[in-house]
Amino acid sequence: DGRTYTFHLRDAKWSNGAFVLEDYLPGTANIQLRKNEQYWDAGNVHLDGLAYQVVNSPDTALSAFKNGTLKVVKIDGEHVQSVMKDESLAKNLSIIPMSILNFLSFNAGGKLANNRDTGEDFSAAQKKFDREKARSYFELAKNELGAENFELGLLYSNDAGAALTKVVQAIKVQIEANLPGVKINLHPAMTAESIEIVSNCMNGAYSDYADYWAAMHEAEEIVMREAAIAPLYFQSDAVLIADGVQGVEFHAVGAPRVFKNAVMK
Repeated sequence: DGRTYTFHLRDAKWSNGAFVLEDYLPGTANIQLRKNEQYWDAGNVHLDGLAYQVVNSPDTALSAFKNGTLKVVKIDGEHVQSVMKDESLAKNLSIIPMSILNFLSFNAGGKLANNRDTGEDFSAAQKKFDREKARSYFELAKNELGAENFELGLLYSNDAGAALTKVVQAIKVQIEANLPGVKINLHPAMTAESIEIVSNCMNGAYSDYADYWAAMHEAEEIVMREAAIAPLYFQSDAVLIADGVQGVEFHAVGAPRVFKNAVMK
């Protein structure tokens, strides 16, 4: 029964990886995995199992790493600077590039947002050294649309972390400062809700398999040529790895972490 699938994961989930689900109770923060003795390369899997802990607070994650409760944790941008200044932690920090592009997508039904020059000026307006370029594109857009002032709504997911909220706030400040006549209204929404809403929004795209890498480059050329989106930044993960943990693989494409070859020394 698909409606109760997650309540019986240990019995219902199939796996052919190096580890299989040992214990998980829905609604709790702990997930236990054990070594898959039927794995094709089980002889080279050195860990007996893995213990995952779901941590909602970046502060809690960092504290758990410091006290040794967690051996591998992802931290947010707010903590990276402080970690880099702490010699006892900086040596454990790795920055992992991800194949994720975050961008502004535009409401194709809106006159301003559907204007090609708007895509160009919004992209340039977020780079201080492109201020004049942004304004020149904006003048073209105003002439084509026959208006001087514009008010736009920017939709973003408010359950995707504090970093995203700071990004959209910065976008609002930069666009309004560099493009006089444009007002940006921020509209937070749950991710599930924002997907259903057609609007100007903060979005992201990633390639989940390396097989599609060439196709992603072709798609990128098209959207950049047509100014269908305004690229913002590529995403990276900041990960703390405890001393003695070796062999954890991080991938920009596909499974982000692989523990098959991990060892504890």
